[in-house]
Amino acid sequence: MLSQFSVHSYRSYRSQALISMQPANIDEHAAALRDPRKTGRPLLPVAAIYGPSGSGKSNLLSAFLTLQTAILQPPVQASGAFEVFFQTEQYEYRYRLILADGVVLDELLSRISFTGKKSAKIFTRTGNQLILGPSISKKYNKLSAPPMGVPYLKVLAENGLADAQDAAGWFRSCRSYDAHHGNAPALPGTQPDREHICSLLSQAGCSVKDYVLNSEGVFTVHHSGGRTWQLPLSQEAAGTQVLFCLAPLLLTTLKTGGILVVDDLDCHLHPLVQRKLISLFQTSVSNPKGAQLLFSAQNTGSMSSSLLRRDEIWFTELDNQESSTLYPLWGIRDAKGELVRANAALEKQYMEGRYGALPYMEGQ
Repeated sequence: MLSQFSVHSYRSYRSQALISMQPANIDEHAAALRDPRKTGRPLLPVAAIYGPSGSGKSNLLSAFLTLQTAILQPPVQASGAFEVFFQTEQYEYRYRLILADGVVLDELLSRISFTGKKSAKIFTRTGNQLILGPSISKKYNKLSAPPMGVPYLKVLAENGLADAQDAAGWFRSCRSYDAHHGNAPALPGTQPDREHICSLLSQAGCSVKDYVLNSEGVFTVHHSGGRTWQLPLSQEAAGTQVLFCLAPLLLTTLKTGGILVVDDLDCHLHPLVQRKLISLFQTSVSNPKGAQLLFSAQNTGSMSSSLLRRDEIWFTELDNQESSTLYPLWGIRDAKGELVRANAALEKQYMEGRYGALPYMEGQ
């Protein structure tokens, strides 16, 4: 599970932005907190990022995915400083990577056990100088230095260092979807998987009863008036196409754990469908492995105290220097210095301008 992620000097984020999945000391939706490893450190299952176009929502999610790509499929032509804290089955890791035009300048990996109090350094790197932690076999010092755009985390994982393999495996468990750039639907063909996906589509109000995969593509199956017919997926409504792309990623994440990153969850989806998808992450029945959903949206239909905790809601906006800032709803105070109430009409208050992060339109 993701504990927190921070980035700076990346695209519109000139100063540090930090998003945390660690819960605040508040009471609402306590059952939604996930701690599948029984660590005593429950984490939030959802982080929702709202804000106007161009405020930095997509750039924040892109920063997280750039870090993932830099480790799994380097090199990446990017600059920025990235740091992430995350949990695997046995440890909580801290990983830092600093890039300049795709060149690795700095890197660090450390870990701490859930029952321990002191962190253990796995390695640090400056340029191509590798310094191993005291408990790591010195045989890894003999590795050839990788190209300047390749993290040592990837190299050490490929050469059998258990902690590096564990950390790299966490990054592989992260999945993403962007409706605007249309990930191709990787739909399973087995009957149980088809039934599971179509059940989710049905819960979202979709009339598709089944689907067929063949050499010509994906065809949806419909039943009506005693007859059955097929339709190319490309001819379905845009929302149905989005659901077909999202469903395999969502169901796999819920089944195995990990993080699903979705940019513009509201794209082509009704607010009630968005709420349904979010709610799947908030109960142990549908989310036994502690899967997490990190998403951005402009439509505020999901911004509700009946669905989200106050510490699950974040905002982005541009400052006077056109630099993106990220801040949590939980930290906002009114003129009297009081925090937003647990039962507040969040969507209404946001649209009234009480939380900032609104588009500026001439004449307002």
